[in-house]
Order: sequence, then C-alpha cells, then structure tokens
Amino acid sequence: MTYSDALKSAEIIAGNLVKRNLSVERPVAIIAEDGVDHALLRIGAMLAGIPVAEIDPLYARANSLAGLLERALMLCQPGLIYIYDGAKDGDTVSQFMAGSAELVASLNAGSSAKTFASLNKKGIFSARRLKGAAPESDAIATICFSGASANVLAGVAASHTDICFEQEAINAIAPHLTETRPIIVGRSSWHQADAGNLIFNLGLRAGGTFYRGDFIAPGSKAAAVLPPPTVHFADSRSFYAMLAHLEVEEAAGRVKEVGFNEVKVIKKSKIIAFLSWFWGPIPWFLEIAVLICIIIG
Repeated sequence: MTYSDALKSAEIIAGNLVKRNLSVERPVAIIAEDGVDHALLRIGAMLAGIPVAEIDPLYARANSLAGLLERALMLCQPGLIYIYDGAKDGDTVSQFMAGSAELVASLNAGSSAKTFASLNKKGIFSARRLKGAAPESDAIATICFSGASANVLAGVAASHTDICFEQEAINAIAPHLTETRPIIVGRSSWHQADAGNLIFNLGLRAGGTFYRGDFIAPGSKAAAVLPPPTVHFADSRSFYAMLAHLEVEEAAGRVKEVGFNEVKVIKKSKIIAFLSWFWGPIPWFLEIAVLICIIIG
C-alpha cells in the first residue's frame, strides 16, 4: 500500500470514527497483530484525535490471561474494538465488551461483528465530520498494554506531545533515520510501547517502508533483496542502546574515524610500576630529605 492510498483510507476511517462519537471517554481498542488494517485504523484514530488502546492479542487467546483483557477493557471503556480474525478472537472479546461497544473484524466478522471494509467506506459527510477534530497536544494518543503476568496489568500512555518529543530525540541521535526513507523490518508488535510509538511513527515521519520481521530474518535471502537503508528492530527493549549504530555504513565510518568505543589498557612491568612510586614531586622531596640527613650524618 502506498502512502497516498493509506492517507485516503485513514481520512475515511477518521471520519467514520468521529461519526460514531468516539472520544477520549470512548476510545478505539485494537486487539490484533500488526497489519495493514491495524495501521490504517491507528492512523485514522490519530487524525481524528481519538486515543488508541493497543492490547496484547495474547490476552484474548490464553485462558490464564483473560483477566488482563477484562481489566484493560474495563479501564479503557472503548467504543470500538478491532480484531483481525473474528473466528479466532471474537467470542473471547465479546464476553468482556460493554453493551455500547462495537466489534470490528477484518476476517470472519460473522454476525457479532462488522467488517473492517465498512469502516473504510466513504460517507457523504466524512470530510465534514473530520473537520475540527484535531487533538490537543497533551491529549492521550496511545495506551499500550503488554506483558504476560496474570496478576499485573501494565499500561504505558503517551500523549501527542510525548510522541513528537520522542521523534525529535530520534532525529537528534540518529538523523540518518529521518533524513532518508528507511526500510523498517520490525519484530516487535505495536502493542508494545517502543514499537507502537517509536518505530511505527518513525516510519511514518520518514516516509519509510514497513516489513514484518516474522517473514524476513537478517541474513536470509528475503533480507538480501531489500535495498539500503534497511533497519532491523529485533528487540524493542534495546532500541535506545542500538539506535546510533543501526546504519551499518555509518557505524563502520565512525569506527574508521575514531576507533572502537573502548579504553585501551597499557600493561606495565612490575619493576616499572614499583619504581614509579619513587618518581614525582613528593617522592623527590622525601628523597632529598633522606639524602641531606645522610650527608649531615
């Protein structure tokens, strides 16, 4: 999908979200793996100023984690919930939905959910509904729920200001990621805060291309055909640590220019190390004092 097509779809989706009276009190919840529909819904909600609650789809598939799904939906009170496959997640999610919430699925919507295509269908007044829906800078943009603890629900909230600040920080640390149009191969799901806020929005800002890393492994034949600059995000927790070294050519240039980031240890002989104790202003003063005492006698 091109950026032109994505923008058209996202604007249509944004208008339909506003039509449904979604807001901070009735946000969008996404319980699905990364994908095109997932991305379009996320961008559409951002255009309309509607928060998105990214919830780990594992909560809907593991019986031991169903309690976390219930708590997340109770906390967010979403007005619309998106799942990818209704046959896989529809029954579980429906158990914990509020009565006024709407369920949307890309596949196998069935009778309990609406199709994603209906959300991406342009209405006569879509543009008018979208006008004036721009969010406040400090309004919540995303809430990411992830983790597999059966007892603790962890959520990370980010405002539009937070997201913009993070992108400016990335630009200051690694300008090559925003000055070029990188190919981003991600293995971290968007319900994780680093992947959902940092990596996803980095790609949008730089006009990059997204590939799901589950299908493209570094060093594989598929990865070999990807043109530079290609950036692999293997672990979101190490994002900041490896950020400045993601571009192989730049890292090689820095090594050639300034060397490795290490402190060289120069080994000294034990004899020289021992004699060094007798060399210096204070040792000299003491040595002269001893010499004078010997001369005086």
